[in-house]
Amino acid sequence: MSMVNNLFFCIFLFLLAGEDAAPPVPAPLIRAVEARRAIVSGQLEWTLRQEAVLPGREFRFETRYAFNGDRIFRSLGDQDGWVEYDLKSREPRQRFPLNHLTNADGAWRLPETSVIADYWPQTPGTPQSLRPPFDEMRDPRGIGLAPHAHSCFELGNIFDADANRIAQELNRQFRNPKWQERQSGERIEVTALLAEGGRAVWIIDPRRDWCVEECSAAGPEGDKAECVMRLQQIDGHWFPVEARFLLSGMLTNEFKLTAAAINRPDDRGEFGPNDIGMEPGFNISWQARPDPNDDGPRIWDGDRMVPSDTWAAAVDRGEKKPGATLLARRRGEHSKYLTPRQLTDLIRHHDQMHNQAVSDRVHSAWHRHTLDVCERFALDDSQRQKAMDILADCQEQAGKIMSSIRDDLVRLQVEMAAARRKGESDKVADAQRRITEKTGPIEEIYQRQLVPRLDHLPTRQQRDAATRRSESQPASQAASP
Repeated sequence: MSMVNNLFFCIFLFLLAGEDAAPPVPAPLIRAVEARRAIVSGQLEWTLRQEAVLPGREFRFETRYAFNGDRIFRSLGDQDGWVEYDLKSREPRQRFPLNHLTNADGAWRLPETSVIADYWPQTPGTPQSLRPPFDEMRDPRGIGLAPHAHSCFELGNIFDADANRIAQELNRQFRNPKWQERQSGERIEVTALLAEGGRAVWIIDPRRDWCVEECSAAGPEGDKAECVMRLQQIDGHWFPVEARFLLSGMLTNEFKLTAAAINRPDDRGEFGPNDIGMEPGFNISWQARPDPNDDGPRIWDGDRMVPSDTWAAAVDRGEKKPGATLLARRRGEHSKYLTPRQLTDLIRHHDQMHNQAVSDRVHSAWHRHTLDVCERFALDDSQRQKAMDILADCQEQAGKIMSSIRDDLVRLQVEMAAARRKGESDKVADAQRRITEKTGPIEEIYQRQLVPRLDHLPTRQQRDAATRRSESQPASQAASP
């Protein structure tokens, strides 16, 4: 089985073809590939069952083609909305539909409702580790050209090759097999006899655009993989509407075409990032550096990617506005694709960061006030040390209070976020009131301890000198309170 599997796994991965003389590939097989190449635009919606890996799960996909070769691939999830599983435990992992795009600029990947997209620029000499994950972009045009489903989906590059290169690659991958071709009724049977003793067979129907009806591969030990299809004419092109992949008679994968429209005059000529859901303000995560001298972040402004400072300036001038998804995120709304556990973890993480930020702001403001007193009244070293001791004492008291109310604050913030999403303004106001009550003792420490205790440190002479300095400065340079 491994020999058959490995053989077809790499069969149509197009690299530089060799120039050595090779046996001619039968024309019917070349025509079968070229018939799939004839699908140059439109949309295919399809499902895939992976019985050997995730039995009972049927995944939905959508593939779109533009006339110039751009392609969009969407992974929409199974019958329960799960897009990704842990293949070892078979436990579901996430529900976010994945949108992929390849065009002349490079490759894009955007989880639906996310505000960050991965981007691989189309630049020469890009290291293999930084190249786009094209294996994620399954191309159903390859269905039935190989007896293993995963091999069929890896045929993306085959549709960029001409007939000569297709033949060269077939010979290279099969190590120059002995080719046979024979008429079988109204169909043609093409066979590749392999040096290792195995064989691969394609049954081709010339009456149906030279479509492959069935293909199989058998190793020298007798193990057999096969693909059996049901064909149908779609917009003038014959294509598999069903394909069953079997290994030693057992079903491993099942493909079904659920909707299709191809090669129509009004099909799109090209695709861009907006076609996969990119919105103004989304962050772009470069998977390969665009310029060795430019490591700055990029933002999608609705038309193109720009540096973050360019985006911020355009927003300040009123020329650009964030998209709906980003605005919803800022209102505290969360993606509908989050699982309950993911939502709980996200809210907990957000609230922990929020509480830490509140604590940091309080401590920072107290520290700034203490330094301001020291500078405004020109306190000596002894007085400054007393000021810092007072600050440390007040911060310690506030820290104890924050520790005792942190869990309550998290709970109240979760309640407030849930009420905000539901539009329950009364509950939002009530949660905010209780948060203010909880944090009230910290504000009292500032107003009733820190401020008055620091106020007792300056002498009368230091206060008078501070007043004179303040009066001698222009109003614009006066010390801030």
